[in-house]
Amino acid sequence: SRLSEPEAAELARYAAALPIPMATVDRMRPWMAANTVGAALLKQLDLSSVLGADLILNRDAIAAGKPVNGFENLDQQLHFFADLSPEDELAYLRQALAEANSGKERFTELERLWLTGDDVTLTKVAIDPMRTRNPLLYERFVAARNRTWMPRIKILLATPGAHFIAVGNGHLLGPDG
Repeated sequence: SRLSEPEAAELARYAAALPIPMATVDRMRPWMAANTVGAALLKQLDLSSVLGADLILNRDAIAAGKPVNGFENLDQQLHFFADLSPEDELAYLRQALAEANSGKERFTELERLWLTGDDVTLTKVAIDPMRTRNPLLYERFVAARNRTWMPRIKILLATPGAHFIAVGNGHLLGPDG
């Protein structure tokens, strides 16, 4: 109800791709609808969230008997979204719609930049727009989390032995990476 008519039509199109009834999406908070748009985009691109690097690395480490620890738990991760103000939730949904509309082209470009190790351009394409368009979301989803993780990373670095840390690429880029 808080989206413009064209935005609402886009949201309905993504919900139908999953398929999720629009009546269900209408009852979602904007942050959950934004994540639904992301899931629909993955489906449209024939990608699977269960094949994400984080899940594969986690599965393989457990299978190899390696200890697995996270920097955050699911409750903390949900609160990154659930604790947003109504205005910021709506901004997040609008950002998700805008990014999804560039769909395959955006994903292909991000993938190419990642595979070639072009961190400078990847930062300009993936991080800088978030930093300038919605600094609060950038602070909450990237910068603050990185700062919170650093003490634990420093402890690992000072601890003898081999340690492996996997984070999303966005946490490695830009001035707060």
